[in-house]
Amino acid sequence: MSEELSLYSRLGGYDAIAAVSENLVGRLMADPLLGRFWANRSDDGIRREKQLLIDFLCQSAGGPLFYTGRDMKTSHKGMRISEPDWSAFMTHVNATLDHFGVPALERGQVIAFVESTKSDMVEAFSLGRRTRAKWRKPNRSCDMALGVYSAEAISIEIPPTQHVRCLQNSAP
Repeated sequence: MSEELSLYSRLGGYDAIAAVSENLVGRLMADPLLGRFWANRSDDGIRREKQLLIDFLCQSAGGPLFYTGRDMKTSHKGMRISEPDWSAFMTHVNATLDHFGVPALERGQVIAFVESTKSDMVEAFSLGRRTRAKWRKPNRSCDMALGVYSAEAISIEIPPTQHVRCLQNSAP
């Protein structure tokens, strides 16, 4: 009777997952869109976040580590992670897996797992009671009847009770 190896083992264990995590976080921090999430973090805070990521991935892949951090929904609440942010993140996940030559079977399982966390991380935005300043921040999005549009060009206060058209250079 043969035992099937865990994803953790097939990925190379702790050291391999730690190397992948280090590479991924470095890519994310250097990205012009995603770097804002680490812009005001201390070195110690970033090291702690990397260790939590390693622990989370190791435990999720069937390894012997125990993740002690908060759940993904709580950890990412209020960060205003948008669909474009998620797409950029997934581009880096794929580039990191390419860099380490992760085999197709394991790659598919990693991608499926990461995608399963999307609903806990990506926030849907509505007009609601957003303030003028929040809508002026670059790389944010607003959810409107016409679809999701970048809010970079919006510089007016949007009353929550009015129907608004979002004029943009481009829509997704």
